[in-house]
Amino acid sequence: MMKIVLRIFLTLIGLYLLIVASLFLLFPRWVKGEVVEQKIVQLVESEVESDFLYTRSDHVYFPFWSITFHDAALNLNGQNRVNLKAKKLHLRLQVIPYLFGKIRFSKIRIEEGAIEIKSILGQPLDQFNVDHVSVYLKTLPGGLRGSLVFEGDFANVPKAVSGKMVFSYDSLASPDWNSVNVQGDFRLAKTFLHEIESRVKLPFKVKSGEIASGISFVKKRGDKWLGVKSDAKVSGFAYEVMRGENALATPVMDLEWKSEVLWDPVSEELVIKRGRWATPIGALDVSGNIFGGNREIRELRLLFPQITLEMLPQYWLFPTEAIPANIGFSGQGDVDLTLQGTWDHLAFHASLDLSSALLTYSRFFSKSKGVPLLVTLDGLLKDTNSLNGDFSVRFEGATAKGALKRFDLSTGDIQFNMITNKFQLSGWETLLVPFQNYNLEGNAKILANWEGNIHDKEKAQRVLNVTLEDGSIARGNGPSLRDVHLAMDYSGYMLTIKNAEFKVGDSIIDLQADIYPNAETPQLTVEIDSAYLEPMKVFETVQDLSLEWLSPEKSHVFENSKAVVESLFPAGEHVENLMSKFSAKDQTFTAERLEMEAYGGKFSLKGNMAMDADISSYQTMLEINNADIAKFFMRGGKESPFAQGTLFMNMSLYGGKPRQRGWIAATEGKGTFLLTKGSLNRLNLMSSIAAIPQLQEVADRISGVTALDDLRAQFVLQNGKIRMDNLVMISPDLFMESKGEADLNGVLNFRLGVYLSEDLTQRILGSAWGARAMKEGSRLGPIPFLLSGAMTGPVLQADSELMPKFLENLSERKSQKVLRNFLPEELLFERTGNS
Repeated sequence: MMKIVLRIFLTLIGLYLLIVASLFLLFPRWVKGEVVEQKIVQLVESEVESDFLYTRSDHVYFPFWSITFHDAALNLNGQNRVNLKAKKLHLRLQVIPYLFGKIRFSKIRIEEGAIEIKSILGQPLDQFNVDHVSVYLKTLPGGLRGSLVFEGDFANVPKAVSGKMVFSYDSLASPDWNSVNVQGDFRLAKTFLHEIESRVKLPFKVKSGEIASGISFVKKRGDKWLGVKSDAKVSGFAYEVMRGENALATPVMDLEWKSEVLWDPVSEELVIKRGRWATPIGALDVSGNIFGGNREIRELRLLFPQITLEMLPQYWLFPTEAIPANIGFSGQGDVDLTLQGTWDHLAFHASLDLSSALLTYSRFFSKSKGVPLLVTLDGLLKDTNSLNGDFSVRFEGATAKGALKRFDLSTGDIQFNMITNKFQLSGWETLLVPFQNYNLEGNAKILANWEGNIHDKEKAQRVLNVTLEDGSIARGNGPSLRDVHLAMDYSGYMLTIKNAEFKVGDSIIDLQADIYPNAETPQLTVEIDSAYLEPMKVFETVQDLSLEWLSPEKSHVFENSKAVVESLFPAGEHVENLMSKFSAKDQTFTAERLEMEAYGGKFSLKGNMAMDADISSYQTMLEINNADIAKFFMRGGKESPFAQGTLFMNMSLYGGKPRQRGWIAATEGKGTFLLTKGSLNRLNLMSSIAAIPQLQEVADRISGVTALDDLRAQFVLQNGKIRMDNLVMISPDLFMESKGEADLNGVLNFRLGVYLSEDLTQRILGSAWGARAMKEGSRLGPIPFLLSGAMTGPVLQADSELMPKFLENLSERKSQKVLRNFLPEELLFERTGNS
């Protein structure tokens, strides 16, 4: 019985083997390889919606049915972003499913594979490759399941990339995402960054550094979310960028990235649960919700707390050329950015808290740590390049609000405006470097508008309006400008100060100014008016307020100018009804108008001064009307003036200051003056005349001074001396002709010819000569004198050369030598005597 059973079993085995052998022998004849290839190609292309390319194929039917594609290539999404290549692609097919018209693979193996990935962002992350990839995929029992294990070379590092994945789903022909179950882990071993640089286009040059990274993911059946965790570590990284011919390099740094996201490929929803970049300047935290299908950001938040500001330009070299060299910052800052909306209509909110930061701008601004400074911006980004929104700045009691009306990111065109509340200046002294030793008071308000292109700032239209009310400024306990009111407009090419008013002591000053600081030739026009002005008080106040800002050279100029002002208007003296207009252009200073009332008279001046490196020149015209010269000589509390009377004068001065000469030596001029109804208090002509024995009868006319009706002359200033060739004095008792000169220190050197009045002439000569000896209108003279010495104490003495001859002619009664007849002056004597 056993033999019969064994014989039957062996027969069946032999029959089975015969059938199997027959199938293997007949299968290649029954199955057409090109048809199978076409079905495989159609299956792959329908799944990935892309072309499946290869050069040739090999079919093997024993011991397993398989097909090998040579030089296979597959593009995953039709945009050539991810390309898969393999020297050989081995596919082992299942026979039984094929008998029922289905293509099923039991194993997949890739030899000498390569992956090309192109960034969806384009430049600078253009493309990188992984070479020598090997993949083994095998279906597992219990459904369509697979496993993937691979290692590959990358950037000249053997086995730099590796990964493993297991997955399963119900149907290869029509996969359902909810039924997919997948878990995997991919790794990049430590790789030199300069090797990656040759495969990835970057806007900088890598100097050093290594990177190691990994990504793991899991998707469970029945759950729509694919959970992805990623990490990366960059150590010893440094890079450099070119700025012209110079290379800027960063210090060596370490970076670290960790993230956890959820991804639903059906709805294309991405949830960023957490993401963090750890950098030397601080950590960047990212979270949010993004819908890729409709290009919508439900919410994306980027939080950059406690940025170390002073390290920012060291490690981030790209914006350094946009940061002015004279801006400094240190300490910490907090940045919070939230995005929401679609790519073409993206709303955002940004806040920047710099309260813990120290900020400086050259020698003008300094914010210490702890002073609150908060900047917020709410805006809208349209079509990825058009930005607009509202912003606010809160800083030291001031709140600025504004609107970013438009900002075209593609062209750089921008327009924004800003306005502040009315804020107190008190406390800003610590922020404004030039005013740190000053006391500021007042209410300020600022309005600004900027329109133009950020790449061509010079052509931008800028408007800055500043108003100040009830302002004051003082240096410590020194003199102050107070009750300051002004409005200032700046348009980029023109600065206008209008309706400015302030007080210095008892002086009230109105000011208007137009300044063109950025013109090809800078220009300045200033109008200063004052009903009451104490020049010395104003000068000393301005000097004291400017002391912190003046260089030694400018301080010396200030002192010289102060000496001039003090000599004309010492402390306590004032002017009234001042009206002035000054301008400056191309190193030329012009006094277009200077009118004022001082010392009882009216003064008017016009002129200009040209400043040059080698020579400075000027010319001016001065007119004085009805001035009380005694008040001028008694200015500053001086006593016993040299002269009294009412002064009228016209004078023009001109000259230059070469390097080898001083102002006085280089000044020239000419003019006329008239002194009326006054006296020369240091000059007693009648006393000197009465000292002559022949003329002692005039002694009763000695009064201690020389009274005058008119003192007039034309004069010329040259070589530091004033020359007068026709100085004339008219008084009730005397008529004087004189010529000579005086230097600018007041030293006199004149030759005088004095004529007695007709009454005095008749008194002296009438009894001795008789009435017939003198004609009507005759005057005795010229009586020769010499005037010399300082103006404050002049010396008058007889002319030793001419006086003997005069006395000889007088004693010999040579009337033609000692008498003169003045017909025109006779009328003048009568006018002045009766007036």
